[in-house]
Amino acid sequence: MNILLLLVTQGVGGIEKRFYNYSKYVLNRTDNNYTVVISNSLLSSLGEIPFCKNNRLVCYGIKWKKKSKIKRYIDYFLLMLVLIRLMNNKYDSAHFITLSSLFFRKLIRSDKKVHSFVNSLSQAQDRICSYSLFKEIMSEDFIIDCLDERIQSVISEKYPMQSQNIVSSPCSFIIDDMDMTKAKKENIISFVGRLEEFKGIQLLIEIIPQILERTNYAIHIFGRGSYSKSIEELIIKNSASGRIKLDYTIEPKDELKKSKIFLSLQKEENYPSQSLLEAMFCENVIIATDVGLTRKVVREDFGILIGDSSSELLDAIKKLTLSDISLKDMGMKARLFAGKNHTVEMFHQYLLSIYS
Repeated sequence: MNILLLLVTQGVGGIEKRFYNYSKYVLNRTDNNYTVVISNSLLSSLGEIPFCKNNRLVCYGIKWKKKSKIKRYIDYFLLMLVLIRLMNNKYDSAHFITLSSLFFRKLIRSDKKVHSFVNSLSQAQDRICSYSLFKEIMSEDFIIDCLDERIQSVISEKYPMQSQNIVSSPCSFIIDDMDMTKAKKENIISFVGRLEEFKGIQLLIEIIPQILERTNYAIHIFGRGSYSKSIEELIIKNSASGRIKLDYTIEPKDELKKSKIFLSLQKEENYPSQSLLEAMFCENVIIATDVGLTRKVVREDFGILIGDSSSELLDAIKKLTLSDISLKDMGMKARLFAGKNHTVEMFHQYLLSIYS
């Protein structure tokens, strides 16, 4: 099959990383002919994609360091020029990975068109489903690839006549390239994500003094956001520069290989957190808020599910750090579960079934 993947974005979040990794995966395969259209700004953020000479990678736009509305419009214009060059090509399937890519669907000649609906936030789902753009693609018989079954249910309810075209992914995934044979675990609790309230970072901030006082664990926080200043003040107030680390990295894998416990504290949805899966592949024991579809990823034999409460978070941390629980055994179970149930090959076979 001749397949086109359109990853039109300037953002760098979990979904972007997920499809970026998928692009790397398919561009190195020879069983199908893939063309991937991807922004230079995303490539510069995540690194260049290695690809074999039989496959095609088409880049557009400028390597912006910071995005803005005018820069986005400039990139869209440059993308349009790229797609005009591709108009002579006929694709068996065109996959519009982001909502923005749908604006350019008229430039693509394809027997089948697929759109990935990837927003887990319920308010955003309702808003996007009411867009005239979304109504148009539903009337054009697009196949809708949903991030999970809850999104599938929402769209099917709004478009019952097209329900046969609305499907959900069997899993989220990351590329498992974490070699743990030489990893040296330390007494570290890790948090990776935007430092905003919807990510639950304030739950951790509220109990940092108690963690420092009652355990011998360090706390490593990787992210940026409005709570950065609060964390910096805590470090100074508690003279804890040796035990609290605040940093930012686009690829936290090397750090997660060292930590023993990973916190995933989102307010509304923990699925399909890319950093959570990375932590599991890096043999971290998980503490996660029990929201949305978290239970698709976190099981009790390698994790603890909590409510939206700093006291529950502290109790979970104390349970893991002050008891005779084997964090090593739990971490290995986390990796085994992720390696069995959240593989890129499962996702790839699912997409092939949609395309064909």
